[in-house]
Amino acid sequence: MKPPAPSALPLRRSGRWRSRATRLLLFTSVLMGVLAWSLNRAEVAIPSVAYLPHTDGAERFAPPLNPGHFRAAKRACDGPCVTPFGTALGRAEGVESRSNSEWRAGHVAVVIEADPEQGWVALAEQNYDNRPWQAPERYARRIRILRVGERYTLLDLDPDQTDNPEGGLITGWIYPRLD
Repeated sequence: MKPPAPSALPLRRSGRWRSRATRLLLFTSVLMGVLAWSLNRAEVAIPSVAYLPHTDGAERFAPPLNPGHFRAAKRACDGPCVTPFGTALGRAEGVESRSNSEWRAGHVAVVIEADPEQGWVALAEQNYDNRPWQAPERYARRIRILRVGERYTLLDLDPDQTDNPEGGLITGWIYPRLD
């Protein structure tokens, strides 16, 4: 019996090679498609590597940047937003309500007074969950402040509370610019 012709063997090998190449190309195409799809979906996007500034939770990632959020911010306050003291920000002229889905961070609170020895910080904030301000001419409410080493941590708790199931997560704060 004669061995097979040399030209027959490369055809078989090339057929297997084509099959592997096709599978590899298909796998790569699907992988690239999934990657492109996930990067273009805001709610599924990979978090930005920029950390939130001035937080005790430095391991938390900032939400993905979305140009729509910047447009909404510009629309909400073109220039200085001045509202009467104690006015709910959601109802004030030119300021978006915290229930607006474009405002993922919730709302802003301003520190009015702090007493670290007694463990509280007084906040002026929008009418939080439609609750009346505790001291209408001074502050909306007080929350706890704790000193841990050389850092301070704010907790969404009344100074005399140890538990708040409805409390929010404080993700960061902004320091005023000192020139």
